Amino acid sequence: MKTKPPVRWIIALLLAVLLVGVASAYVLLPCSWPSARATFYVKWDGGGTYDTAFIQAMDKWNGLSNFSFSSNTSEYVDPCLNYKNGYSFGSTFYGSAWGATALAVTFIWYSGSTTLDTDIIFNSNFSWGVHDGTTTSPYDFRRVAVHELGHALGLGHELMNTAIMYPGYSFILTIIDPQTDDINGLVALYGSVSLIALRAYNGQYLVAEGGGGEGVYANRDAIGPWEIFELTYLGNKTVALRAYNGQYLVAEGGGGEMVYANRDAIGTWETFEKIE
Repeated sequence: MKTKPPVRWIIALLLAVLLVGVASAYVLLPCSWPSARATFYVKWDGGGTYDTAFIQAMDKWNGLSNFSFSSNTSEYVDPCLNYKNGYSFGSTFYGSAWGATALAVTFIWYSGSTTLDTDIIFNSNFSWGVHDGTTTSPYDFRRVAVHELGHALGLGHELMNTAIMYPGYSFILTIIDPQTDDINGLVALYGSVSLIALRAYNGQYLVAEGGGGEGVYANRDAIGPWEIFELTYLGNKTVALRAYNGQYLVAEGGGGEMVYANRDAIGTWETFEKIE
């Protein structure tokens, strides 16, 4: 088990919720990621059904704000033992018994307003699968993962509006993606995505040839889809640029070489300093 833990927040998704309260919009937790990005270690079933679905759930949040999830599939991380973001299934969570209606739980370890680590555990006492339908036998793992990842982002339970962050599975049977209220909360935490075009000294625009996957050049006289980039702010004047096909620009070798648009996740070489 983890030792000397920072403050933690625990939130569970239930089968159904009967709550009456006053709420008007998205609910924010007291902590978030200061860098507007986080990496989850995803290797519970070695790249199988659940790992794939968990990465798909992360992707459903990407591109909606300046926040970006990425995945590390190189190793399995037991959420209960390491201060790294991870997911798992368990007949208990942290050695505690599940409540009768709890499907999954998210643990958020934070200091002040800064999220340090998030752990998502699914109740293995229930039957799980991956589907977009309304059946509860099995429960849809990907949909629940989207909900739990919303908590990892810093979103609380929403009781009044149609939202993936509603705390009862029975209320999200027809929802598989973040809804308007969810996105508004995400933008409130991390800001909106900006679209930009970049013009070189000679007046020509940068282009991700083929929409991405190839080199980046400065040889276009007009702005089209391949000349538009999604600008993600990562904090401390650091940004990432995503091309039309969804891949990020990379300064190969960290700089000094060709720039390409062929990376699926943000790493050191995929970040750039924005000079004001």
